Amino acid sequence: MKLKAAIIGHSYWGPKLTSNFINSSKFQINYAINDKQCNLIKLKKEIPLSIVLSDFQKIKKQIPNLIFFNISK
Repeated sequence: MKLKAAIIGHSYWGPKLTSNFINSSKFQINYAINDKQCNLIKLKKEIPLSIVLSDFQKIKKQIPNLIFFNISK
C-alpha cells in the first residue's frame, strides 16, 4: 500500500527530493503545493498525475490522513 503524500515547496532541494518520492514504492504524490506560479508549472511537469495548488489549507481538512512534506529552504 502506498502512502498518499503532498509536496509543499519546491525551491532549492525540491527537484532532487521530489524525484526520490516519485521513484519510491512507498509514496504516491497526490498533491504538489507551492506559492510561486513558476514552481507550480515545474511541479506539474515533474509530477503530471498530481494536483497542483498554491495553498495547502484547501486540502488540509479534506484529507486528514495525507502526509505532508515541506521541502522548501
